[in-house]
Amino acid sequence: MNYAFTASGNIEQGAVVKLVGDFTVSAATAAADKAIGIALESANDGENVLIRTFGDIVHGYAGGTIAAGDPVVPTTNGDVITTTTSGDVARLIALEGASAGEEIRLMVQTITV
Repeated sequence: MNYAFTASGNIEQGAVVKLVGDFTVSAATAAADKAIGIALESANDGENVLIRTFGDIVHGYAGGTIAAGDPVVPTTNGDVITTTTSGDVARLIALEGASAGEEIRLMVQTITV
């Protein structure tokens, strides 16, 4: 799917992008960057940029404090929490920050922590 994000720095059409803040992306520059999609158009710093994400965007609820870019896993009540446990398989990535009980937008993408 295609979604609008805010550009951090200039982004060229076709660039692979990484999440750097709440619905904010910059051009990925290293293999270790956690890429989330491809820019479908060029944009200057601060402008909206249309991104083809690698996964669908869904809504959930935070079970604790979550930052943009965190890999998240479900809790016993269905909310999501950040995971840093080595070997965990996260199927969602937070696209924005949230506190416990707040609605949060997530991208479906499987990663191993």
